[in-house]
Amino acid sequence: MEFSNLVSVQDVYKHNTPEDCWIVIDDQVLDVTKFAPEHPGGASLLLKYAGRDATKAYAEYHAPGVVKDTLSLDCFKGNLDRSTIDRSWQQDPTSNAGVSSNPAQAAPDSEKPELHSIINSYDFEEVAARTASKKTYAFYSTAATDCWTRDMNESMYKRIWFRPRVLKDVAQIDTSSTILGHKVSVPLFICPTGLARMINPEAEKGLARAAKSTGIIEIVGIVSP
Repeated sequence: MEFSNLVSVQDVYKHNTPEDCWIVIDDQVLDVTKFAPEHPGGASLLLKYAGRDATKAYAEYHAPGVVKDTLSLDCFKGNLDRSTIDRSWQQDPTSNAGVSSNPAQAAPDSEKPELHSIINSYDFEEVAARTASKKTYAFYSTAATDCWTRDMNESMYKRIWFRPRVLKDVAQIDTSSTILGHKVSVPLFICPTGLARMINPEAEKGLARAAKSTGIIEIVGIVSP
């Protein structure tokens, strides 16, 4: 949304309590005092950025339009007056939390290996453990409660062995199959994990393009930015 009203960072600083909580997302100044207790991720996530810029943290999980679709018009206080930005505003508001490393910070792309060097799913998991943010890796590597279903699924898959063949002509092979009547290039699909933006800014769009280009199915999660 566009507003003619400009709000200085000094004014935003003042609204930094649970009883009066303003945050900034994409230069839009938002009063989230009433919304904070209803936030699906908990009020503490919003209060962490009370009186500060939450754009970077917001973009890790949500599409740009979520704010407009979720908050009422009276929550929008105006646009941030960028001419008032000072050095303090540019600092990470969570940097003084007494933690040596930011659990939401992923490794830079320069530390990630080339995609062609990753051979199997275990390699992907190992790379993610090293390069994804701690919060992202925890979300994707675990499951609900005691993880029994996840562990049993993995155990069952390990019982499936490929029958070794020697001196077999593999010049012409066909890995295609069908899933629920839909033809796929290989009998694999992208499961509905949700929150794909945590692992890549392209989120579900990137997964959909990958599924289309490889000829497999993507199942879109309900909670997807």
